[in-house]
Amino acid sequence: MSAHKYKIIVVVLCLIAAPLIYCFAKNKIHLKRVRAFVKEERFALAKHELDKVSHLSPKNLDECKLFLDIYLKAYELGQVDYMSELCLHKGLKDKNIIFYKAKARELHGDFAGALAILGAEVSSGSGSGGENPANDPDYFITAAQILTRMNNTQGAASSYLTVFRLAGDNLEIKFRALGGLMEIKAYEQAAAVAKTLATQTYTQPVPYLLLARIFHQLNDSSAAQTVFEKAMPLMAAVEEKVRGQITQNFQDVFQLFAPKEPKIKSQSKKELPKQ
Repeated sequence: MSAHKYKIIVVVLCLIAAPLIYCFAKNKIHLKRVRAFVKEERFALAKHELDKVSHLSPKNLDECKLFLDIYLKAYELGQVDYMSELCLHKGLKDKNIIFYKAKARELHGDFAGALAILGAEVSSGSGSGGENPANDPDYFITAAQILTRMNNTQGAASSYLTVFRLAGDNLEIKFRALGGLMEIKAYEQAAAVAKTLATQTYTQPVPYLLLARIFHQLNDSSAAQTVFEKAMPLMAAVEEKVRGQITQNFQDVFQLFAPKEPKIKSQSKKELPKQ
């Protein structure tokens, strides 16, 4: 091959590659802007930038979640439904993709459809990482929230009890289930969960203080006082700054159950004898 022909081929290849390189660089810039706007919680601008590269297909789970989060916050429910299906079709499966898909149906007012999506995943017995969704409390928390919006208190309470059972040693999830039961006024189930939590031993005062608040709301002052007293030695052991924050966060509880200092009666001055 002559040098002249070689140069022609190189020029032709460059002409072909140049638009592709330009598009790749342009898309990368737009995605960088999208991420920056999301980080700043400026979702309208993020949606505007994402629309410029709407032809792009997400390459990984991170991009799937990014696109879905933006579309959901922009209330582009059709796009959420489409993008979640696309991600699942590409094998980019994650429980959050399922939750986005269910959320889109819920916001459309299709509560039954949202629950069906969650139910199908739980029944499948296999999640994205090989775990069993039936053992994942997040599915039942989401279902409980949907059932609450449907005013199905009995169904929501049942889901929250399942969340509590599946929580294992995760105190945050256990107390979240208890809070959910209180929110829907399932007081009988909430009392049973609170009594179970009260039998456990905690190394921090916050769980006891949370239980004191819950027992007070359940009109069980005796149980509230008992758990409050268990919190007091732990309060004394925490750093002063942390102790102040906890006291502020549970001001209502301390006002109810902390020992009251006796009031000292001021002695009235004796009246001077009249002249």
